[in-house]
Amino acid sequence: MKQNANEISQNSQSGQVSQSSHPPLESRVRAARAIIERKELDALLLTGRPSNRYYAGFSGTTSLVLISSGLARIYVDGRYVLQAGEEAKGYEVVHASRPLERLLDDLAKLRVRRLGVEETQLDLATLRQIEAREPLAGIEVIAAGRALAEPRMRKDAGEIAAIRRAASIADQALARVLPLLKPGVTERQVAARLEYEMCLLGAEGSSFQTIVASGVRSALPHGVASEKALESGDAVVIDFGARYNGYCSDMTRTVFIEYAPQALRELYALVLEAQETCLAGIRAGITGVAGDRLARDVIERQGYGDAFDHSTGHSLGLEIHEAPRLSETCKDEIPAGVLMTVEPGIYIAGLGGIRIEDLVLVTTDGCENLTRSPKELLITG
Repeated sequence: MKQNANEISQNSQSGQVSQSSHPPLESRVRAARAIIERKELDALLLTGRPSNRYYAGFSGTTSLVLISSGLARIYVDGRYVLQAGEEAKGYEVVHASRPLERLLDDLAKLRVRRLGVEETQLDLATLRQIEAREPLAGIEVIAAGRALAEPRMRKDAGEIAAIRRAASIADQALARVLPLLKPGVTERQVAARLEYEMCLLGAEGSSFQTIVASGVRSALPHGVASEKALESGDAVVIDFGARYNGYCSDMTRTVFIEYAPQALRELYALVLEAQETCLAGIRAGITGVAGDRLARDVIERQGYGDAFDHSTGHSLGLEIHEAPRLSETCKDEIPAGVLMTVEPGIYIAGLGGIRIEDLVLVTTDGCENLTRSPKELLITG
């Protein structure tokens, strides 16, 4: 392997990340090279948009990134040459009408034998092309997705600032939209207005498809907005987020139209208690299982365990769902610097559902709540 690494270095000195490149990218390439060394690879091939944004700074839709001990190279077609040159600081930009063909040629020339890939991002057709390339006979494709995801868990100051801004945009958008929630307004109109307001406030767009579920539909944890009109007495679950500089936010509020039925008032108080209990206990070093249990125990003690059938929270960043999670299956410890949602809920068919979600920055001694929207029971309309 050392011989291959040396050959790569000799063949592509122009692809090295220079000392003048953008510091975050330089440190991220170093992290990728540490993975190469640890897993005894010759090179890493990145094909997923989030990883290419993180490790190469490239925000376009299509690119291939190749990193070894001696090169950092991004392959794009003519649509993205200028953009890659501006964003992928320190990378050699390879312009090719068929980037994959050029990449395969380079893998053969560089005599790569152990290639790390993102197994959840590399499509089967591309894998087959790699394996079928005659000069690459015998290449070993190694799963490296988990290792590549690990550096992305802890957010740096720039990432935290972007997510903080995204959360603020979402808060402001909700404040503008809440007065519009009245009987007769449809769920889709609420979702469209939220997304419009977020864009006016500076968002690139939504983090995910906005959820607005009212009345009996609020019992659908992922009830995306429909043509249903809001009605008096409805609980309305609004789950949405803004994307800013590539980074996501996520929040949920449940509000009521004109009045709140007593049964749903009681559920709201219970979900809020569960969420606040979890927020008080989250800190660096807690496992995902233990964090999930903080909220789940409160709900189970009142007999609603079966009505809370999703995880308590998830990390986010360039993707809306990242690891680690607050879940019954995540035994990993949550490190400081992770951005985590806390979102317990109760959902009862025929009655409705309640979910309350905040976005927090995990710290060594607790967490900082980035979501500022009020959580007391709100009646509008």
